[in-house]
Amino acid sequence: MGGSLWLEIVFGEGSTFYFIACFEKAELIKPPKQLRRLNTGVLTVLLITENIELQKSLVLRLNDLG
Repeated sequence: MGGSLWLEIVFGEGSTFYFIACFEKAELIKPPKQLRRLNTGVLTVLLITENIELQKSLVLRLNDLG
């Protein structure tokens, strides 16, 4: 796959982890006919977070997308 991973530490403040991953371009495939018939244009999202403020922010952004 390739890529790199590193972190920056500020003592007394915390650490920030970074990573870069390289992927090959995926081949586009069509879903089976059964799934194409079920596509109603509605996207279902499962959002799991303990951070209430983040949850509220993400719900607003998702609602803006329709």
